[in-house]
Amino acid sequence: MTDGPAPVLAAELIRWSWVGDHLDDIRGYLVQHVELTGLALLFGLLLAFPLALAAVRWPRMYGRSSASPGSCSPSPRWPCSSC
Repeated sequence: MTDGPAPVLAAELIRWSWVGDHLDDIRGYLVQHVELTGLALLFGLLLAFPLALAAVRWPRMYGRSSASPGSCSPSPRWPCSSC
């Protein structure tokens, strides 16, 4: 009976020496990620909030404002080149 491959320990899956050597790069990428995510959320809120207020104020706007984001979603048949 042959034994399979030796079990791999979690410490062997991550090269902690590399992580320690690249902490500045990792920190920079983390800050960039948080900044870009925050900007995306801010722009989304700046677009969505006025549309929500308009939909509450004028109920006929609800259908238009809720259908417009769906028209720009990725679709295999209709690429979103016009958005």
